[in-house]
Amino acid sequence: MRAWFGVVALVGLMCVAGCGSGASAPDTVDVTKVAPSSVKVMLEEVAQSGELGSGSESLRSEIEKIKASDEAKGKALLSDLDRLQKMSEPDEAKALAKKMIEKL
Repeated sequence: MRAWFGVVALVGLMCVAGCGSGASAPDTVDVTKVAPSSVKVMLEEVAQSGELGSGSESLRSEIEKIKASDEAKGKALLSDLDRLQKMSEPDEAKALAKKMIEKL
């Protein structure tokens, strides 16, 4: 009887030991990258209207996020945004907004 219990315990341990959680950790997603599409949409509005309006701070915020993942692109876009904010001629603003879209 004692031998039988030992065999059952041994088989039970082998079964349990083989039952691991075979699932691997989920793939990580880099959430720091900002889809340029939100910036692109904002700049397309400027390219159509020629006016930056009150959205300049949200645009700056989104470009800052781009800068966190691609510093060179972010710096260039922020420099252009500074120029865009100072523009008073709609046609100039439209042209600059289109150039900024191309940089995305």
